[in-house]
Amino acid sequence: TSQIQAASAQNLVITEVMGNPCNGESRNEYVELYNFSSTPVSLQGLWITDGDAAKAIVPWADRSPSQKMGSKLEVATLVLEPHHFAVILAPEYGVENHEPYRPYLFPPGTVILTVDRGRLLTDDQHGIEVTGHDPIVLYLGTRDIINEIVSTYGSPRISAYPLGIQDDGKDNIPFRSKKCWAAERIEPINQDKGSMWREVKDGTPGYGDYGP
Repeated sequence: TSQIQAASAQNLVITEVMGNPCNGESRNEYVELYNFSSTPVSLQGLWITDGDAAKAIVPWADRSPSQKMGSKLEVATLVLEPHHFAVILAPEYGVENHEPYRPYLFPPGTVILTVDRGRLLTDDQHGIEVTGHDPIVLYLGTRDIINEIVSTYGSPRISAYPLGIQDDGKDNIPFRSKKCWAAERIEPINQDKGSMWREVKDGTPGYGDYGP
């Protein structure tokens, strides 16, 4: 087996963000990651922030062991194979007393992740809230300190503190997306500027044609 690398800007990238889902359901927000390297990557120690809250990334099964996501999805791992996708979902995704119930179909082999606390991906009151121009930062560190930036969406003004992250206001990203539209990275490289992103209807979590 290949040696597993630690996550870094040299192997892992945010490739899609759904910040304004259909029906305005924040629990259906997601962030898609892609391993563009030729070796497996460990997602251990990764955090996500939008400047309003910071949460650790954990396997889906850690928070929702009874929520069955399909036998061909990887729900209990923090290892992402080369040229594979992972999707970070809100802990509340798939709760049956809400509509729509589980709106996404993920391809076999997709790694399904969530966050360590709360009910939504970031801030529990608003979620990602890309409509409010919140950028997304994937980093290594703690709940209070950013040690290393791995990937970003929205060209944020970088801070050493997760709650200090803000949009730099210098370009058109984060998109002020209409409902049901996601932001998709055009090329799987860690350059975060407006020309590197496009909007896609309904999103394509777990899918992409980046190729090895």
